[in-house]
Amino acid sequence: MGGKISVTGALGEGTEFTVEFPLTHTSCCAKKQNEKTAPHQVLPGKPAVTLHKVLYVEDDSIAVTFVSTLLKGFYLLDIAVSAEEALLKVREKQYDIILMDINLKHGMNGLQATQIIRTIPGYKNTPIIACTAYAMENEKEDFLTHGLSHHLSKPFTRQELFSELSMVMQLQRKQAN
Repeated sequence: MGGKISVTGALGEGTEFTVEFPLTHTSCCAKKQNEKTAPHQVLPGKPAVTLHKVLYVEDDSIAVTFVSTLLKGFYLLDIAVSAEEALLKVREKQYDIILMDINLKHGMNGLQATQIIRTIPGYKNTPIIACTAYAMENEKEDFLTHGLSHHLSKPFTRQELFSELSMVMQLQRKQAN
C-alpha cells in the first residue's frame, strides 16, 4: 500500500508505533493516462484542476469525519449537521452537489429539506444524492419522487463515493452542453 510503519521507544518508558498510509485516488477517480482527464477528475496523487463545491448534510460525526477525510483536496466540502443549517448554507452559496442524509435526528428530515432546496433559485437541477442506509428499491424510488437525483447506500466505500461523484459530474457536464 506504500505506507510506513515505525517504532520508537526505550526500556521502561514505553513504545510508540506509527502507521502511515498515503491517501491517493484509485482508478475509479482517474482516467487512463492516455485519455484526456475531465476537469473534476484527478490523476492519482494530484489535486483536481477544478474543485467542485459539495455540501454534506449529515448529523453523524463519524460519517462526517469519514467523508471529510476522503474528499479533502479533491472537493471543497461544507458540512451541515441539520436540515435547517443546510437551508441556510444553500441560500448563502451555490453548491455543485449536495450529499443528503435522509434520517436526520432533529427537525426536518432530508426529504423535506430536499423539497425546500429545490425551490431555491439555482437548485432546481443541482444533483442531490441521498446518502442513507435506506436501500430497498421502493425507498430509492420514493427518494427520487421527493427531489433527490441519485442514491448512495450506507455504508459506502471510498471507491463508491468517488464513482458516484464522478458519474454525477459527468451527467452535469453533458446536460450543460
